[in-house]
Amino acid sequence: TMNYTAQNLINDVLYVFYVRAQCPNGSETSPWKKINFRTECGAGISTLPYYEDFSSYGTGSYSNFPACWSRVSTAGSYPYISSTGGNSLYLYPPAGYYTLAVAPALDPTITASSVAMRFKMYAGSQSYILKVGVMTDSSDISTFVPVATFTPSATSVWEEKDVYFNSYSGTGQFIAFLSDARTLASSNIVYIDEVNITPLPTCARPASL
Repeated sequence: TMNYTAQNLINDVLYVFYVRAQCPNGSETSPWKKINFRTECGAGISTLPYYEDFSSYGTGSYSNFPACWSRVSTAGSYPYISSTGGNSLYLYPPAGYYTLAVAPALDPTITASSVAMRFKMYAGSQSYILKVGVMTDSSDISTFVPVATFTPSATSVWEEKDVYFNSYSGTGQFIAFLSDARTLASSNIVYIDEVNITPLPTCARPASL
């Protein structure tokens, strides 16, 4: 039996290893076994940019949720990863409930006020609302401080949204997405995808011509 230790792996990444035999003439056999594994979360988001498109996960149930993210919800199995848009995070609270998806913690060397985020949002109604904010405790919705609120400008299309966290003055290290129907008479269904957290730019990108 031979042991092998892989070096310099990155936290929260899905890796695929193939086991082959090396022949005396230097050639290799076809793979005998494929091993899939995901590395541990580590300290959270330690380098920027951080990108998550939910494409390396299954879809359709509570067990399908991004590694190292947290969820706080009164809406049963939500949020989870949906196949909508080729894998996206599905936030669905019925009337009177909420769902909250929380990204991994920013490293202590990265303050929330020093980052920006671009992501895609999809909703079936222009009345649906998504709040983006920061939390000090990823398991406690009462620590959620909103930084930006979004409604779709069109229905059933993916739209890019930008958030600049320089207005945030707290100590939270968790960026979070909140779909909140606690005061609504109907559900508040929102999908998010292609989350990209970057250093705060020196100026905002153009929004129109």
